[in-house]
Amino acid sequence: MSTQSTAVLLLRSPTASVDSKPDKYISVFSKRNIYAENVPVLEHSFVEVARLKELITAGPQDAFSGVIVTSGRAAEAWSNAVESVDPGHSLDASSWNKTPFYVVGQKTGDTLMASASARPEFYPSPDCVLGAAEAGSGEKLASFIIEHLSNDPHRSSAPLLYLTGDKNRDAIQTTLSDANIAVHPHQVYRTAARVNLATEIRGAVSTLPKDITDIWIAFFAPSSAAMALPVLEKVLSLPTSTHSDKRRDLSPARFAAIGKTTSTYLQEEHVPRFQVDAVANSPTAEELAKAISNMTS
Repeated sequence: MSTQSTAVLLLRSPTASVDSKPDKYISVFSKRNIYAENVPVLEHSFVEVARLKELITAGPQDAFSGVIVTSGRAAEAWSNAVESVDPGHSLDASSWNKTPFYVVGQKTGDTLMASASARPEFYPSPDCVLGAAEAGSGEKLASFIIEHLSNDPHRSSAPLLYLTGDKNRDAIQTTLSDANIAVHPHQVYRTAARVNLATEIRGAVSTLPKDITDIWIAFFAPSSAAMALPVLEKVLSLPTSTHSDKRRDLSPARFAAIGKTTSTYLQEEHVPRFQVDAVANSPTAEELAKAISNMTS
């Protein structure tokens, strides 16, 4: 195999190892002869666990017509609350089983259902996990929900339970509210920067293979981007849209984004604004690697 000349720093936590398989992103980039390294940016902690447990054990009944899960962290918060339910607690198995769970991306759906076999009465049946592959972003999920409910002759007026973090944007709730779909947001986790983030980013940059000539930073969320950028600008020359403040004493870097929301944040909302050269068509390792490869070949 030829020498790797392109490196990608993935601002994400590595996927937990299953059967000793390598991290999905690292494996996909390696197949394209691209050096890749995960650099975790965020730490998450669950909040309002007792209240979520109450909602789960009460069942949806007439309180909720569905559940919105937009991230792996939200899915993990649901499973964490389920684990705290007393083993002797009984619940009509059809209540949550028949409730639609609207999820962003297949990975979120898989995370949600990973622990379902232990307490299946508190999870949807597989055919009630909706969106997933068809909805790779919050905006797409909102559109999916609107279309799905508009075709439901037995649509309930009860709100959708929306599991959020402290950094969630209100785009989904606003879009659904504009379509007269009631939403009940409930924060289930909070996000903060890793304590040693600056050290870890500096270490990842300084230890890149010596033959690397093309450095990419891949962003996965506006919240992690906001926390990583102040450190990145001290160790790399970043692609600002004006190019007026490039650091000639630092190695240049190019930006990639996992999706439109993150790309929009970098290009239009963050100050300064940045140039994003690659955006994945869907939030998967394959699509991100493809987008970057297309810009390096």
